[in-house]
Amino acid sequence: MAFVTISYAPGSWILIAGRDVNVLLPESEKLRAASVWAVLDSGAGFAETLDAIVSAGLAGLTAFALVAEEGQLTRAVVRGDLRVELRTADGTTVVAGTGTWAEEIGRASCRERV
Repeated sequence: MAFVTISYAPGSWILIAGRDVNVLLPESEKLRAASVWAVLDSGAGFAETLDAIVSAGLAGLTAFALVAEEGQLTRAVVRGDLRVELRTADGTTVVAGTGTWAEEIGRASCRERV
């Protein structure tokens, strides 16, 4: 398992932190957060968690971040006015949100910042 650090600024967002998967949702998405938590609690990985996030549709979901470790890789998906920094010995990769979403895959020994 990689060394992972999550940092945040106080605000009105919902952070759902699992063993290998972390999700950040706007405060207005409490119902979606509850269903995502249930999926994470069952041991879901990246694909299952992304399915849970988008299952209610993207039209009302203006922003979210999903960061997941998969073996030796870390995957980050970001939508909206958010950014995730993946830092490794090879450097830093920034995944910044867009209208749809941005996705990046990097080596697992990273620190993530949402």
